[in-house]
Amino acid sequence: MKCESKEITMRPSTTVACIFCACIFGGCGVKVAENQMQPLPSPSQEYILEVPIEPGVEDPSNTVWRVTIKNWKKQLRYRDMDSTFESEFNVYWCWDDDDRVWLFNSHDDKVYFWAKLKGLWGKHYWGYSRKNATESPIEPPETLYPY
Repeated sequence: MKCESKEITMRPSTTVACIFCACIFGGCGVKVAENQMQPLPSPSQEYILEVPIEPGVEDPSNTVWRVTIKNWKKQLRYRDMDSTFESEFNVYWCWDDDDRVWLFNSHDDKVYFWAKLKGLWGKHYWGYSRKNATESPIEPPETLYPY
């Protein structure tokens, strides 16, 4: 028995269709980091965190990551209008067990948290490079950091 090999040629449109199907059915390998998933519900399921990239307030051509907190009905409860987290750099976020939002800015290694006090959400600077710069004994979850 003799086996013959034949050269298979595909038209460009067939090649594109095959690549498209492979991406749809097999995934294209694009994976979102666990500490960049959104929308991200809080542990209590009371709030939803989103960190979209939006135009800056003072300069709309400068886009920023903007911490946005909604209730479970998806009604806006807080939007960080003073955000300076430039979108050309990565930020990472997570909730802690007390429904505080934590954000690590890869550009300057600074860590911030948002907490609800007396019914209002507020932004707080926590520290730099895993070092607490506050009087508070709270610590960000280890899952916040990308490394």
